[in-house]
Amino acid sequence: MIQTSLYLKRALLSLFALVTIITGASAQDLSVTYKAREVRLTMSLTERNVIFTLFYLGELQLQEGYGDEILVYNKAGDKQLMSIANYLTVSDDVSSDDNVEHVLTTDDWAVLDEKNATLAQTLRSQDVEKVSLLFKGSTATKEVTIQITEGGSATAMTQEDGYCMMALTTFGVLTQQIDGEKMVYARNGEPLFYLSGDSPATAVFKLCDGVSEDDNFTYVITDEDRQSVAEAEVPGTAGKTLADLIEDVKSISMSFVGGSPSAPFDPYTTPLTFEPLVDGTTVIVSNPRGLTIEYSINGGSTWSSTSATNIAIDNLAAGTKVCLRGDNAAYGMANNDASQAVNIKFDKDCYVYGNVMSLVSSTGFATLTKLTDTNTFQNLFGGNDHFFSHSTKDLVLPATTLTQGCYNGMFARATISRAPELPATTAVRSCYYRMFYACPNLKVAPALPATTMDYDCYHGMFESCIALEEAPELPAMQLDWYCYDNMFRGCTALTKAPHLPATTLEYGCYEYMFGQCTNLETAPALPATTLAVNCYNAMFYLCSALVNAPELPATTLADNCYASMFYGCSSLEKAPELPAPILVTGCYNYMFGKCTKLNYVKCLATDLSVNSSDKDWQRGTNEWLYNVADKGTFIKAEGVNDWTIGTGGIPEGWTTEEVSTGISNLTQNRSLGETWYTLSGRRLSGNPTAAGIYVKRGKKTVVK
Repeated sequence: MIQTSLYLKRALLSLFALVTIITGASAQDLSVTYKAREVRLTMSLTERNVIFTLFYLGELQLQEGYGDEILVYNKAGDKQLMSIANYLTVSDDVSSDDNVEHVLTTDDWAVLDEKNATLAQTLRSQDVEKVSLLFKGSTATKEVTIQITEGGSATAMTQEDGYCMMALTTFGVLTQQIDGEKMVYARNGEPLFYLSGDSPATAVFKLCDGVSEDDNFTYVITDEDRQSVAEAEVPGTAGKTLADLIEDVKSISMSFVGGSPSAPFDPYTTPLTFEPLVDGTTVIVSNPRGLTIEYSINGGSTWSSTSATNIAIDNLAAGTKVCLRGDNAAYGMANNDASQAVNIKFDKDCYVYGNVMSLVSSTGFATLTKLTDTNTFQNLFGGNDHFFSHSTKDLVLPATTLTQGCYNGMFARATISRAPELPATTAVRSCYYRMFYACPNLKVAPALPATTMDYDCYHGMFESCIALEEAPELPAMQLDWYCYDNMFRGCTALTKAPHLPATTLEYGCYEYMFGQCTNLETAPALPATTLAVNCYNAMFYLCSALVNAPELPATTLADNCYASMFYGCSSLEKAPELPAPILVTGCYNYMFGKCTKLNYVKCLATDLSVNSSDKDWQRGTNEWLYNVADKGTFIKAEGVNDWTIGTGGIPEGWTTEEVSTGISNLTQNRSLGETWYTLSGRRLSGNPTAAGIYVKRGKKTVVK
């Protein structure tokens, strides 16, 4: 047999070098018939002659596909009939409506003589009068059901059932696992059935534990499946391939009779379990402090104990259930040294499910809900890039009494896609610190019902989770130091922020909470009227899509309360009203820096004395309007003439309006008093005492 790739590529890429002389041919109607979905590994000379004759005569179009692929289209060019690369594949929607039948005329012969004289000579030698390309619709309409009955004889299966079983194993729908002396058929790692008996004549089917009609399934055969078995000759079938034998089969169903369903999966009574998706998997447990850990490779039937610093459970077959348990109060370090924490990784993809508390209590974990030591599960799965969340079997973290740092970095940089529930209603210091940091597959955050906060409790919890689309509600009314610091920073897929009802704030509570959430369009309401130091510092830092800022109702400010709050929000055009009368250290520093579209600010401050400080960081509006729009409107309180011109005051080129009792007076941007300022915006207590350039009445003045 000529190699497919060489045969077909030469046939299609060297059109004018074809030698297609067939001796002894006498057919007057040169015809080829294809079936929908058909796959051919070689092309005959007749097939080539038909396709190229019709191509030369304008009945077909040939187009280049990917690489060396040639796509064959109908005359109109609006329907692909087949593709030819390393094999010929007929489209699945062809029918007799796509037939092409062409009777050769004198003009046609002239075209063929010009295009390919050798081909024309071949057709004349065969006395060809008509060239036809015919199609039959898909014959794959049969739906086969294979019934596996507990205790049923294997000889009851039909030959077709056997071919379909062979197809399911070849396609990977069913896998074969060796369990002792028997070969078990499994699906998605779950054992289904096996044959029991001394010989094929006496063999009977046995259903595995828990298998019932709930496990019935149907598999629809794909074109890729058919291509994969196009060369798979089946012994005893006179050279037929598996593709030939299942040619008429559209779908294969398996039905299980006589079994009884197993009890529903209970994650709370299941120890922490890892289930490989592929053969040859290794579970690697780094155990630098030599804690005693038990493991099982048969779903918990038997256990092995080890205190090794590096535990490798290797050469695991797909579907093996590896369980871990122990009696250790903490797997992390009290001093936060992650290098001394127990860490679990896999070298290939594994499902993870069951109760993590089996690591704390080997026998009482099913009802355990209290943690007792700090950093209990610190970094446990950190960096595990083969972590797979099971679709129906949950990983549970049932603790309702937490400890400091208990989940610190537990899944940081892991590929977890479905977060476990977190039922605790009272948070403690750093309990969820960077728990899901940089988890690339996490789209939905778990519910966070806690209403009692503590220092750093949610700090960086979802930071850099670039796929996160839904944030949880945050019901706490009273916050604590840094409680939401960096919580969603870098969550670039997040478009909507959660409701933030808290009215009692604390130091740094919202610092960088949504920093670099570049798709966040609308900010949540911020109802608090009493602020705290650093409370909103950089809260929406670099949120470049933010178009609506929340109202800021507070009239009493705190140091750095709004510093850098909207820095880099390049879509923001209008600042929220700033009603506070007295500026304090750092209150508005860099607040709207690099808001390049910002063109409206209303600040009703009447006491700007803090801006007289000679230290940038001690002022109230240092660089607060740096790199905003060239033109805009600044509304200030009537009679307040202490504003400077520039990035630390009113932007140069902006128009100023004064408001008082509903009346606005339009003035040019200037300071009206006799106060002197340095070029950096520092207010002088009197007249300049040194030579230089100063600002007075909004104009630069040279003092010699």
